[in-house]
Amino acid sequence: MSRKLAMHIWLLWLALASPVVSAQSFHKCTAEGRTWYQDGACSVPQDFDRTLRKCVSPSGAVSIQHEPCPPKSKTAWARSTAPEYVSEAKRRRLADEARQREANSRYLSHLAGTDGASCSYRYTPPSQPNQKHAACERAKQYRESVLRQVGLARTFELLRALNAQVYDACK
Repeated sequence: MSRKLAMHIWLLWLALASPVVSAQSFHKCTAEGRTWYQDGACSVPQDFDRTLRKCVSPSGAVSIQHEPCPPKSKTAWARSTAPEYVSEAKRRRLADEARQREANSRYLSHLAGTDGASCSYRYTPPSQPNQKHAACERAKQYRESVLRQVGLARTFELLRALNAQVYDACK
């Protein structure tokens, strides 16, 4: 008979023979390749069982735990929670992809105007300022020529109309 089987039989006998101590109070402890059972918590840090189990007792109580389900409970499901090994090359590639996605997001937010940056200038195509400036200068020249022709006989309405034309051309 193997040592492990003998230990399980002893533990089962102890649980059935003793009304005070139950099998639930015993813990399986491992350290440096050795395994033993003891009453209460283990005194040395244990290797973590990376299987998560959902146990349903006969009364319907549900528990989710890393330890195997008690003997009369039913295991509803078991899932491995072991972390996935990621090589250093894959880790670097994932980090580079994340940085690239962030840079693309910032660029697109800037283009859409949703990045919160303030814009204190108005974009005008290069040829438009020259056309605008020329129209403004023509309006000013026209105003001066009309005022020269009229002389001192100018009226308030005439001045208002000429200035409105200059304002519209130069705004």
